[in-house]
Amino acid sequence: MNSTSVLVVDDELLVRINTADILREAGFEVTEASDASSALAALETAPGIGLVCTDLEMPGSLDGAGLIRRLQALNPEIQTIVISGSPERQPQAPSVPFLPKPFASSRLVEMARERLQTPQ
Repeated sequence: MNSTSVLVVDDELLVRINTADILREAGFEVTEASDASSALAALETAPGIGLVCTDLEMPGSLDGAGLIRRLQALNPEIQTIVISGSPERQPQAPSVPFLPKPFASSRLVEMARERLQTPQ
């Protein structure tokens, strides 16, 4: 598994691009998806993804929380970070870190490195 490969999932284009750019500038390989269905498809075509950063509120039949549950069932080794502007929807699972929007770029990079256990 490539320990620097991240999938960013957010239906808001500018937020997704910004998040992906922050991670790319920090040295991560980044794939982007606009919803949970696209994220699952991306994981099939890029099996080396080690971290998924997902928004909670997304259109479609599966939201961010549903995506995380699906990921944990498919591959419990994939790490996750929830990024959301709705802190009241914070996941109850203590194993899933929560990053409220707006966030500091440095905090996102720090969390990604922690989850993937990559050096600074």
